[in-house]
Amino acid sequence: MEDPLATMSTCPSCDALNVQRAVTCAECGAKLGARPDDAVEEKRARLAAARGLGDLRKSLRAVRTLYRLQAGVAAFALIVTFVAADDIDVVTAVASTFVVGVIVLSLVAAHQIFDKPLLWSLMLAFLTTLAIVIDPANIGFFDVLFATFSWFAVSSVLRARSTMRDYPDIWEKSAGREALAARRERTDDEGVRARVGRRYKSSTLQVVLVIVAMIVITTIVRWAATRTPSLDDPRAAFEQAWHDEDVAAIAALFAPESRGRMQAAMTSGFDKRGWSDNAPDLVFDRAETSSGGKRAVVSYLTREGMVSVTWVFEEAWRVHTLRFPKRR
Repeated sequence: MEDPLATMSTCPSCDALNVQRAVTCAECGAKLGARPDDAVEEKRARLAAARGLGDLRKSLRAVRTLYRLQAGVAAFALIVTFVAADDIDVVTAVASTFVVGVIVLSLVAAHQIFDKPLLWSLMLAFLTTLAIVIDPANIGFFDVLFATFSWFAVSSVLRARSTMRDYPDIWEKSAGREALAARRERTDDEGVRARVGRRYKSSTLQVVLVIVAMIVITTIVRWAATRTPSLDDPRAAFEQAWHDEDVAAIAALFAPESRGRMQAAMTSGFDKRGWSDNAPDLVFDRAETSSGGKRAVVSYLTREGMVSVTWVFEEAWRVHTLRFPKRR
């Protein structure tokens, strides 16, 4: 019967027993099969790598904090825009969609900064630099500080890429991914790298799909919230009030500040034309819109001439002008 110890290898650094196919020691992480001097050098190299990757971890934590801060500021600005704006035009709707995309992107980046440090560090550096380039007249101290730190983080990641590649177990522990590091110790490096690569591709696809979905949803919601409603109901209310010869109901379709004055003017006009008890029937002629659909002139034919009603949309459709036919 084969001796189990014959299939084990001894670590030259700490004398721990490891399975024969193991590449590094499960106890100290030294390479197996190396000479004692090589093991010492390897240990020193690992210590230096641990210090360097520890510094990188601090930088990436700061980047994650900046992403979260960026998401919070963007969300606050979006809320203020929705609350303070009396009317949302197309430019504001597009800008709001972009802000929502920035919020989603920032939250995803904060969550995955240790998975893809170079990608998300570059993204932050790009966004902070873009903010300076777009509006150089309003550059502040913190804008320059954030951009400078972002590019410093990018350079730190670039300098540490070889260390991350040579010592993936140290990087995973530094990044707080102990579960993946433990799994690497139990299997071969290439297998783990292949699975991690597939996971990264899947995560990137999910990020893209989430951003696209948020942009589409936001665009639809903003369009539904800002589009001008139909004039059919207000126009029907006017025609019914005219048919009922209800001057007060017609005046209620004007802006609140002008209702009293318009009711008095219409009462006088109806009396002078003898319409108080016999208003002419309205026959719809045409409707012409302008100002992006927020102004409409509706014309009616009557037995005494043309009656035109000018509607203006300001939070709701209001009658702006009512013109009677000229008296004969």
